[in-house]
Amino acid sequence: MRSNAKVHESCCRMLKVFQHGLRMLSAAWNPSSHMINSQQMLPLLSSTQTRCYKVAVSLERRCKDCYFVRRGGRLYMECKKHGRHKTMQKLSKSKYQLYFTDKPWWS
Repeated sequence: MRSNAKVHESCCRMLKVFQHGLRMLSAAWNPSSHMINSQQMLPLLSSTQTRCYKVAVSLERRCKDCYFVRRGGRLYMECKKHGRHKTMQKLSKSKYQLYFTDKPWWS
């Protein structure tokens, strides 16, 4: 479970992104013509880079700052220098797939 400081930091970061989006939207709005200036909307609509986990069957260190962490039966690779190196191990099917048969468990 994440500490309260990390949760607070994450919430503050999301709030700043939301406030920036509102400022961009209000700057692009032209009240006299009731239209949105599309040129000012381009930065708001462009994709932003996020640091999500990639999924891989086998994990290998990509740089000297990468390290491994095991959480919930899954292996994660984190990197202090490059956030794009974050990777998590793909779970095998047997860990999350249920098998149903017509035979009862006691036979």
